[in-house]
Amino acid sequence: MIENANYFVYTNNIGGLEVLSNELIEKFQLLSKYSDSSLEEMEKLLKINRKYLILQIEKINDVLESFHFPVIEVKGGRIRTPAVPLNSLFEKISHHTGDYLFHEERLEMIVLYILLAQHFVSNQHLQNLLQMSRNSVLSDIKRLKQYLLSYQVELSYNRKQGYFLAGKTKKLIYLLEKTLSELLSIASGRWVLRYLLEDCGLELNDGEVADRLVLLGKKYNIHFLSEKTKEVSCLIAILKAGSLKICPNDDIALGEIYTNSLFDLCEELLQTYPELADKKNFIFSRLLGCTEGNLQVFSDQRVFELMEDIIEQVKAHTGADFSQSPQFRQNLYSHLYPAYYRLLFDIPLINPLKEQIKADFGSLYYLVKRSLIPLEEYVGKLLSDDEVAYFTIHFGGYIEGEYKKDSIQTLRALSICPNGVSSSLILQAELKHLFPNMMFKPVHQLDEAKKIDIEEYDLAFSTVPFESERPVYLLQPVMKSIEKTMLKRRVISQFSWIETQGISLDGLIEIIERHTTIHHYPELMRELSNYLIGWQQGQTRGGYGLTELLKKEFIQQINQVKDWKEAISLAAAPLLRENYIEQPYIEGMIASVEKLGAYIVLAPKVAVPHAAPDLGVNKVGMSLLQVADPVDFDVKGDEEKQVQLIFVLAAIDSTAHLKALQELAMILDDYESIEQLIAAENSDEIMEIITETIKNGEKDD
Repeated sequence: MIENANYFVYTNNIGGLEVLSNELIEKFQLLSKYSDSSLEEMEKLLKINRKYLILQIEKINDVLESFHFPVIEVKGGRIRTPAVPLNSLFEKISHHTGDYLFHEERLEMIVLYILLAQHFVSNQHLQNLLQMSRNSVLSDIKRLKQYLLSYQVELSYNRKQGYFLAGKTKKLIYLLEKTLSELLSIASGRWVLRYLLEDCGLELNDGEVADRLVLLGKKYNIHFLSEKTKEVSCLIAILKAGSLKICPNDDIALGEIYTNSLFDLCEELLQTYPELADKKNFIFSRLLGCTEGNLQVFSDQRVFELMEDIIEQVKAHTGADFSQSPQFRQNLYSHLYPAYYRLLFDIPLINPLKEQIKADFGSLYYLVKRSLIPLEEYVGKLLSDDEVAYFTIHFGGYIEGEYKKDSIQTLRALSICPNGVSSSLILQAELKHLFPNMMFKPVHQLDEAKKIDIEEYDLAFSTVPFESERPVYLLQPVMKSIEKTMLKRRVISQFSWIETQGISLDGLIEIIERHTTIHHYPELMRELSNYLIGWQQGQTRGGYGLTELLKKEFIQQINQVKDWKEAISLAAAPLLRENYIEQPYIEGMIASVEKLGAYIVLAPKVAVPHAAPDLGVNKVGMSLLQVADPVDFDVKGDEEKQVQLIFVLAAIDSTAHLKALQELAMILDDYESIEQLIAAENSDEIMEIITETIKNGEKDD
């Protein structure tokens, strides 16, 4: 969402009456999701104080009461939220648009209005649309002009058209799609879009388009990504309305993609909407960007080869030994296929969890971003942070799920996540950590979940509303620490047989405060919260830094070695000597290079060999061999594999070393640092260079 500098200046009060806004709607959604939570829990989740929380609840209640809905109750320190469907609330607002206050969505509304309105667009039109004063509209126009510079689009005004947007068609189409995505990513987005189109004299028939796509998808055995399909359905509905002031170019080179069944689906869709026949290639390209890749339906050799390259890159950068099962590849292909076409055809993607993913999976995000370079180089474009974040939780779902001890599974739970395989994987991993004694059945399609007999499960976790006679817990794929605590507490209270220590976080803090001074209160709260629910986030999502793992006594310097095999063996010798690893682990590293090639050469002159932990790792650690004369890692015809620095990684699991590898990647990205390490005369100098490079890298980030 475009940042609104004046966001907190406005109130939800017009003429003494409380009105609704997207901010209040999102808070109401959260209160509904966690009904019966304590005031204290909700304060922590929303990061607001008690007084402001009560004020927000009162505002929501004023709106609910004005439309004759039941209100939120606060009794005994707990918040009980009525089950009021958002659709019912928006239906009431549709007849009272003055009861809605537009805040952060205003700039998106102006962009869409200017692109869609067939008449002269004046300041007065925008005042009426946004229910704001002339000066407020002028302020928004000023901010919008600045914002559009990054899109290479100009907002102008003349006496013939009024306000209009000028730029290349490709840039304007990208702006249109990005704006739609931004708007639809907020709780009130679809209602706001419908309101805007009605003001332009248009009707939004996206539901009809979406239903048609689902029906055709079943016929052709094609699954669409839930959220992205909503955006594409809106886009097609807008194109169908025929009021768009820009016409998408249809001269898109599709090549042999024409041959797959999705193109047949597209042609059949356009039989229903013949007015869009001249935009067939454009619509087909957008369908490619919201289709789940299926190796049986869409066997694209280019995407498959990129997938294999990315897997090797992620393995090399993270030290993770991913499953070789067909299901692992199918799941990754399912995500990579549409991502490839989104990148190829400049289709924007909004990931509402991007910032949280970057915060929670910082080290993994950094390493996955580096591992996706083959995709960027092949297409010749850079992936957005939103796309990288989805790939991060995809691999994170596997990494978080690795090397966990089996437990007796006595409860059966559905894990419903229609937002794609990546989100589903991380949701599975989060839930397995929270509830190791549950057996989870992942479901990617809401229709599939509705068909499952309730006798086959005891409870359900879902990222979207789902009706069932069994208990259903609504959540996000990536949860904050307090959300995990709240979820676990709710499940425990409903299924009392689940063992819990019943330790109070506040009680612990109170004891700690009596005996010591807390200098970093929020950090302590977060880490204790993670510990109490079994996450130990400091280890599982980053762990040890490079200078913690690479001890000075594990650094060796030598003039030359016979070959790359001797280089790996010698580099690993300190770890073997100190019982960090066993001999089979060294043999495994050599065998891995022989089988897969020199994928461990992650940068010019630097190799990072590693193998699966079960081959003989006793303790997480790292060693370094500096070789004066380059050693040739030219395996299987690999070129430019002359290496002088060999960092050996010993990983006990898939996560405890990720921070160290992130910091090592900072060195790999710095050619000057690599040369300094090669020229360093002793281990002290090497450690100084490493420490300084990491410090500079963190400043740059």
